[in-house]
Amino acid sequence: MHAEYEVRLGKPFVELILARRAWQADLIIVGGPIDHASSLLGGTSERLVRKALVPVLITKRPLSAATKTFLLPTDFSPASKQAAQEALTLAASFDGRVIFFHAIDLSYGYGAVVGADMPAFSPAPLLTQEDLEGEWQAFLADLPLQHISWERCTVSGPAGTSIVNQADQCQADVIVMSTHGRNGLAHMLLGGVTEEVVRTAHSLILTLRPDAFQFELPQ
Repeated sequence: MHAEYEVRLGKPFVELILARRAWQADLIIVGGPIDHASSLLGGTSERLVRKALVPVLITKRPLSAATKTFLLPTDFSPASKQAAQEALTLAASFDGRVIFFHAIDLSYGYGAVVGADMPAFSPAPLLTQEDLEGEWQAFLADLPLQHISWERCTVSGPAGTSIVNQADQCQADVIVMSTHGRNGLAHMLLGGVTEEVVRTAHSLILTLRPDAFQFELPQ
């Protein structure tokens, strides 16, 4: 293996993005926080997840040939479907399995209503797993699932916490996530929970951006 190194001065996440551009790198790999406490490294990894134009792999333990289980959180958006394609490719490469996971996050089921003569909150209809069957079928319909071991799982609960708990329960080696998801109120807003997963998950996290995203470096 040929390796080179470079030392830069400046804001870490900005310099990493500039270095990625200069080296034409396809992937940024960075260590993540090893506990829930805020740290410089944790802040850098979270900023990279938000701003980098290429996939970011946050490592908290080694990625080895024994890697077998890939957890794919989805909110059924096109962005999470792109992430699903990558998860399936990785699973095929490692002869592993993919767990497609969806959380019905009830905390997003209430929208604030402004107005003196209106109630403080307007409840949205509660969803059940049966209500999502159509979305599951549409999401999985044209994915290349042949010759891949996979399963799906739906739970109710806060999205970020549910993803981390599921990763621990199924002993996921890698969580593959899109950094953008549905806009507005939805069952699970991927864009709003990715950073929480980066901070708190024990697994490796591979984050992927939608193709249309563009980032402007700070002045």
